Amino acid sequence: MPATEHVIASAAKAGFALQAHGWTIVALMAGTILTPLFLISIMTFLGRKLTDDLKFIMIASTAAFGVSTYVVYGWWILRMWRVVRDELRTLSPTSATVLSVIPIVHFVGMFFAYWGLARCLNAEARVRNAPHLRASEGMALAACFCYIIGTIFGWIPFIGCVFSPVGLTGLLLWMIGIVKMSDIGDKLLAMNAPIR
Repeated sequence: MPATEHVIASAAKAGFALQAHGWTIVALMAGTILTPLFLISIMTFLGRKLTDDLKFIMIASTAAFGVSTYVVYGWWILRMWRVVRDELRTLSPTSATVLSVIPIVHFVGMFFAYWGLARCLNAEARVRNAPHLRASEGMALAACFCYIIGTIFGWIPFIGCVFSPVGLTGLLLWMIGIVKMSDIGDKLLAMNAPIR
């Protein structure tokens, strides 16, 4: 078995299917957003009001999708930071995960963990002489800013109407970045990147 195939097989055994992991986050986030919309739409179409049981189901399923997304995202950040070699990292994988999952700290931590990940993946690609593998640092930074602005100002009456689309834009950029960085991580692993 050639060396590249051996590394890919080892990565698959170790559970380093990062692209699948990224798409899982996108699917869970879509479930978080679409579940209440779907239930409300069905009940409106049928001309019925939401009963207490259906309200509970809607809240419970949305919460389950939301918590699952949060946990899987923390795991994804941990795995993605392990793709980058130690001397190129600006954070340890554990620090990046902690900064990503602590609720209030997350607003500042996402710049270090998410935008920093894009920068470190690009540095890793340069060291491996693979300039075609490029994470968009600008998109990652824009996702961070849009997410924070939309979250903070989106709840203020009247002003929120303007900033809610900004938050949604940040969420979409965040999901696109996750899928793109996952693809880059898989390709770096296939180039004999050490599996730690």
